[in-house]
Amino acid sequence: MVYICTMILKEPQLEKNNDGAYCIDIIDEELDIIQCRFDNDGCVNINTEDYSYITLSEENLIRLLELIQETEELYGS
Repeated sequence: MVYICTMILKEPQLEKNNDGAYCIDIIDEELDIIQCRFDNDGCVNINTEDYSYITLSEENLIRLLELIQETEELYGS
């Protein structure tokens, strides 16, 4: 629960993992932590392995679109 509270207070930042992909955790509308991965293909891979469904708000979707653009720029530089 502390992790969720910290994420709400401070917006999560992109991090580059060991295999070079950019990743970020977002919080869906039901306060589930959703792992997102950007692989330099203009898409986002949303890990739903631990969930039967996820509930994304308009704000979540807009943020994911922004992150796709941001990571494409990072990969291009």
